[in-house]
Order: sequence, then C-alpha cells, then structure tokens
Amino acid sequence: MRSLLRLTTLCGLLALSGAVHLPVAQAADSGKNTHQRLNLTFPMTNPCLGETVNFQGFLDVDSQFKQEDDGSYTLRTFLNSHLSGIGQQTGAKYQGNQQTKQITQFDPSMSPPFDMTATVRTNIEGQGKAPNYKLYLLTHFVLDANGNLTATVDDFKTSCK
Repeated sequence: MRSLLRLTTLCGLLALSGAVHLPVAQAADSGKNTHQRLNLTFPMTNPCLGETVNFQGFLDVDSQFKQEDDGSYTLRTFLNSHLSGIGQQTGAKYQGNQQTKQITQFDPSMSPPFDMTATVRTNIEGQGKAPNYKLYLLTHFVLDANGNLTATVDDFKTSCK
C-alpha cells in the first residue's frame, strides 16, 4: 500500500463518536463525495492540572473514494472540528480547532479491506491562565469490502506542553 498522509490534527475524534459509511462500489465508479457532521461530547483530563474538562463540539467529515484511470484507488478525507470545554474544578475554558487532510492511495492489485494507522496530535488551548496541553491519538482506520470506513482509537494520551 502506498500511503500519502498529511495529518495536521484531529481524526481520532471520529473514532470516539462513530463510523462514517462510504459505499465502495458506488464511490469507486463515480468519485462520489460524502459529508457527515458528528456532534461530540466527552470528558478529558488536563494532565497539567489533573482536572477533568468536559468538551463538546463537532467534527465534519468529508470523504471521496475513487478508482483512478490506472486502476488504483484513492481515498481522500478532510476533517474539520471545533471543540470547547470547561474545567470542572477551576471553571477554566479550553478550545481546540483542528483540520486534518488525509490522502491514501491503494495499488490496483489490492482490494478491500484497506487497513491504515495514524498518530494524530491535537493542541488543546487554555484561555487566560489555564495551561495548554497536547492530545495524542493512535487511530486505526479500516475501509471494508462493503465500503464502511471505521476508525478506532488504539491508544489515547495527553501531555503538558
């Protein structure tokens, strides 16, 4: 598998909130685009303070799966998210705005399922005196023979900046 990945942010939240379904047969023939908005709500511990931060926001997922003229397949995914949270103990406000582009190409001799893994770093920004921190997600993606694109988080950690 030849993979061209340009990851700048947050595809791991896809795994926390569900799966995106993309019909392979239709998409491969037509280059069909799909769009889905996922509403997110989850707690996360700020490792700099030990405080739980309740986050909410959204993740927009836009994908295209296409068979190229040479017989290879290209999966293009763009994720755009906005998160905001409030610390339970301090009332501190946090935000994370992220964009992720992923372009994966599969050799024409291959057929689904396609299996991919990516580590994604997200900066969580505290407002005022609230400390910033980083979120790391080891995310595993599978595009199965029925065209279901799923993601799971294999590892999840945070660290102070």
